[in-house]
Amino acid sequence: MVSVREENGKKIVKFLVEGREEEVEVDEILLASGKIPNTEALDLEKAKVKVNEKKAIITNEFLQTTNPDIFAVGDVNDKPLRLETTAAREGTIAVLNAFTNANFHRSGAFGYWFYGRKAN
Repeated sequence: MVSVREENGKKIVKFLVEGREEEVEVDEILLASGKIPNTEALDLEKAKVKVNEKKAIITNEFLQTTNPDIFAVGDVNDKPLRLETTAAREGTIAVLNAFTNANFHRSGAFGYWFYGRKAN
């Protein structure tokens, strides 16, 4: 997300998609902050899974960790907007990738981060 503004009573969110700025009108804006990954008791070093400085598990766009046999979704990974709805979508992507070699990814596609419909 780049910015949020109100214009003529409408909420407008500006975000980046593949390096290009996009805007969308929305009914409401949900912001969750302060999520801290709870990974310290998982003994990730033994599994060869790396974490970042905030103790979030580092994943690629396919949600694989630094151990390609382990996937991380939701609050423990290093992706933005760690919300329940995002975690559910990430879980679907990880299962498909792990068991079907589907190569779905969580790149920054708008639909994976924001749920709902555009305001009229």
